[in-house]
Amino acid sequence: LWHARPASADLLAPLHAAGVAVLPARRTRVGIEQPWATGGDLERLLARATPAAEAPVGSATSVSREGEDGMPDLGRALHDTAEAVAGLHDALHTVPGLREAGLGRLDPTCTVAAAREGLEAVLPDLLPAFDRVGERVRRALAADHSPDVLLHGDLSADQVVLDACGGVRLIDLDRLNVGPAGHDLGGFAAMELIRGRTDTAEALVAAYRECAASLDGAADRSAGPSDAAVRAWTAHHLLLRVVEPFRDLVPAWRGRVEARITLASAVLDGGPEGVDA
Repeated sequence: LWHARPASADLLAPLHAAGVAVLPARRTRVGIEQPWATGGDLERLLARATPAAEAPVGSATSVSREGEDGMPDLGRALHDTAEAVAGLHDALHTVPGLREAGLGRLDPTCTVAAAREGLEAVLPDLLPAFDRVGERVRRALAADHSPDVLLHGDLSADQVVLDACGGVRLIDLDRLNVGPAGHDLGGFAAMELIRGRTDTAEALVAAYRECAASLDGAADRSAGPSDAAVRAWTAHHLLLRVVEPFRDLVPAWRGRVEARITLASAVLDGGPEGVDA
């Protein structure tokens, strides 16, 4: 259901028809109807398959474990997720009408400003540290000249669902917009780092590059953003999530808020070994 219909509402059907890995959708008067994904989401799979989930960032996790207790193979699920994201991104160039669909363009400055306001309301003493990292992120993002793609806009493991056979579909595309691919990859990576799953963040990005390079016509564009761009967008998303520990009533939330700023800085430096967010 929605209060105001997002611009993406009419795009799900053509995306699905074009072979992009999204759930099919049927418009109703007040929203859309989509089939139930019986295999759960990727977050559930990662949490069960990686014993270091919710451990300090930098803990070793494995992405090669095969299905146990009827679970899909984790490595395959991550590869299929990367393939789905690469296909969504490429749709801007392959699905007719998307460029004229009224989608907005990504504005990272605006979203960071909103995150800063949230931090100012709960822990204003951390603003200097936030601003220092934020300025580094701003400069790094300004150096990202990756071509525009169709962005999911809010990519994380809980936005990826699996069917009964383990097939992957992307959901919750109400934030579809246009911008560099690093935005989606960094959003996914940021949540994986927060969950203590460093290896899955790296595996998804590596698989994405492989999948993007294999797409028809990809040689005319790019096989994905640079490592520096992915790190910049990952740090960006960590700053956007800086007040979540407070909002989620996490014990010792102040330390977790501060840790996310530290983690964002560590990511820019090539970390984040040993940082607990």
